Amino acid sequence: MVFFENHGMNGDDFFQVTQLTDFSFPVHFHRAYEMIYTNKGELYVCIDKKDYNLKKKDLIFIFPNQFHEFRSKGNTVITVIIFAPELIGDFYNEYKSRIPENNLLQLKHSWNFNMMTSIYDQKSFLYSVCSRLIESTLFQDAKDTKYIKIICQVLLYIEENYKQNCTLRGAANNVGYDYVYLSKLFCKVTNMTFTEYLNRYRISQACYLLRNTEMSIEEISVSCGYNHMKTFYRNFTEIIKMTPKKFKNPDNT
Repeated sequence: MVFFENHGMNGDDFFQVTQLTDFSFPVHFHRAYEMIYTNKGELYVCIDKKDYNLKKKDLIFIFPNQFHEFRSKGNTVITVIIFAPELIGDFYNEYKSRIPENNLLQLKHSWNFNMMTSIYDQKSFLYSVCSRLIESTLFQDAKDTKYIKIICQVLLYIEENYKQNCTLRGAANNVGYDYVYLSKLFCKVTNMTFTEYLNRYRISQACYLLRNTEMSIEEISVSCGYNHMKTFYRNFTEIIKMTPKKFKNPDNT
């Protein structure tokens, strides 16, 4: 139940709206465009190592293959919109080799994204945001360096293997680079070790499953790659600052 993986490869009219409460997600990327709108509270977002702090009615517009992560600052509700580049084909064709210098926009009024059921409603909203972005910021050429391609391969490896035994040595063998070199490069790009990232990725998946499925905590633990409940509880509590049980049922004392 991972809503960030392989997005933008699901069809030319792909448009997905997801509302999340007190949710965080580690560094990732995808071919799709992504917008994050803050319905309530505050949200920290980092795009290509540039930091943003979103407040109510702020919207961040993330371009394809930009490295990004976000973290809730507590009592935060956000709407994540992920859509195929082809849905805004004219804009995509003109700006596909460029990225905005400033990804942040402030919307003047609230939007009911769940009411955008027709492709016409969706395109109307998306192109209006594109227009606002063009008016509000300059654009620069997107960087496509060798190290970015390497880290993309490692992140894809984690997406495909986090439910099982997933190691940096396995990733190094998969991408064909030296283990020590890859370890240092991964740390430099993501600002965390491979193990730290893997744990954050697994726990983010667990958070989604806890709030959106009827799976038991033990089933979720196993599904997210943890063979021992003790380790799952320790990592979950360390990262989320509460137990899985409390996160699943926040209203229960």
